Amino acid sequence: MERQQGASPKVFAVLTGDLVASERLSAAALDAALATLGDAAARYGKTHDMALRFTRFRGDGWQVLLDTPGLCLEASLYMTARLAGAHPGLSTRIATGLGPVEAFGTADLSDARGEAFTTSGRQLDGMTGADRLSLCRTERAGGGYQQAIFQLAGYICGGWTERQAEAIALAIEHPDDTQDSLAQRLGVTRQAVQKRLAGAGWGVLREAAEAFESDEWVP
Repeated sequence: MERQQGASPKVFAVLTGDLVASERLSAAALDAALATLGDAAARYGKTHDMALRFTRFRGDGWQVLLDTPGLCLEASLYMTARLAGAHPGLSTRIATGLGPVEAFGTADLSDARGEAFTTSGRQLDGMTGADRLSLCRTERAGGGYQQAIFQLAGYICGGWTERQAEAIALAIEHPDDTQDSLAQRLGVTRQAVQKRLAGAGWGVLREAAEAFESDEWVP
């Protein structure tokens, strides 16, 4: 994805994450988890017709860039769900930074720079304990209530089972599917899908994600 270099008035969302307790993982398990996150970024980008440019860094760290900042909560939920569904017991912390981007990098995001990247990285460094999702509050983009929503969403995500996470990921990846269609994809009954989504808090999480997407994100 090539972009013109220089300051941009547009607000972008940068998601910076790392794996929780990655020191307990073998090299193969670590690579498999990051590969799942990379595939998740590619699939989510395809759903929304954009390239997230998944970039791995610092061993267990990763980063993506969203052209549409309003998708930051949904994207965070999707990345979390894909990992939890494919690797039970593993989780990722995700910090979202909102703001302009000065340079979009070359081959990947390793040499990208701008306020969105800086604030996202700092926000991740400040996450501790049970924190799973966080949003950087700045004067130009984002507010205190939005950070609170991210924290609540992260708390809910922390309780997902493998099957719940799998159902959430499919619901996000196929937003036009009915529960019957999702049930066919999973090979279970509609009642089972309904139970998994309800138990995962999908109703309120979806409303929160839709509210973020409909918000006006201006510098």
